[in-house]
Amino acid sequence: MNKKEFDKKLKNENIFLVFIASWCPDCSFIKPHLPEIEQEFKDYTFISVDRDENTELAQELNIFGIPSFVIFRDGQEIGRLVNKDRKTKEEVETSLPTLLTNEEFLTILGGMGTLATESYVRLLNKKTETHKDQDHLDYIVVNHY
Repeated sequence: MNKKEFDKKLKNENIFLVFIASWCPDCSFIKPHLPEIEQEFKDYTFISVDRDENTELAQELNIFGIPSFVIFRDGQEIGRLVNKDRKTKEEVETSLPTLLTNEEFLTILGGMGTLATESYVRLLNKKTETHKDQDHLDYIVVNHY
């Protein structure tokens, strides 16, 4: 995806970019989990971007480690999980939902089984200790059940 294609999609869609490379062992580690992660973010268009083939876009978005994830809503970046470390499915699922709207967050919770949801909520509460709207998020989690 070149910069022009990216800008066009950014105007019309909510985008979840996944930067990877074919030679990257950490990318191979997360790749089998991407369809599951994509199912949890149904309101977003997932775009897999080969960092080596799209260096201009990667540089513009400050993507220096892979795999990396960047989320855009309404044309604005709302969050990222970008570093050189290996990422697990659980890390992606617990890091990025704090960026979602309440409605998107509840949709994800509603699609999970009871045991998975309880684990997810525990992990999410740990991850959102610095969330600017923590009390409201706790309210949503507690009152959703």
